[in-house]
Amino acid sequence: MKLAAAPPLTAALLCVLAAPAAARDRLPLPGGEEEVRGVVALRAGVALPVGNAQAGLPMSDLVSGAVPVGVELAGRGGATTFGFEAEYGPAFVASCPTGASCSGAVIRAGIELLHRFSPGRRVSTWVGGGLGWEETQVTRAGRSIRVDSFELLNLKLGRDVEVSKGVLVGPFLAGTFAQGMQQDGADIKDKSPHVWIQVGLRVELGL
Repeated sequence: MKLAAAPPLTAALLCVLAAPAAARDRLPLPGGEEEVRGVVALRAGVALPVGNAQAGLPMSDLVSGAVPVGVELAGRGGATTFGFEAEYGPAFVASCPTGASCSGAVIRAGIELLHRFSPGRRVSTWVGGGLGWEETQVTRAGRSIRVDSFELLNLKLGRDVEVSKGVLVGPFLAGTFAQGMQQDGADIKDKSPHVWIQVGLRVELGL
């Protein structure tokens, strides 16, 4: 004897009841979030240079420090965030002659990968790394110098507090390891590494 086909309404009801069970069977991404979400982060701080723009030219002879402001655009899945960052920092020109007009800036752009420990908790720690490009511009008494550098490695460490839903705020420490490649458009022959040490405050917004 053949069984009668289930009415359409009964079939639809069975599908609805089965959906939650199917959802429970799916494996979540690391960190507990099942979907990739957009992240925008803003940060600001102070940075000090160590090392040389090139052999015989210390970074401290160009700028004594900078006040960088940066933005990060990324995607986050679970505990991992990957994306792009850009930064602009007005710089303090070293040895500016009295009465002369001096200006400087440090510009950075690159990619980064961040990993957050204990995501979803009110207080969490994160670490990150990346690479990119750096440009240091200095104008001193009418004479301009520009040093383009390859950012070999950028390391970051931070600790955040969730102040409201999807909004994280906290301090960070970063170290950027770079090497000058060109000065005023000409290749640097005697290359020498330098480091930027930066501390500041970071605000992350989950979209």
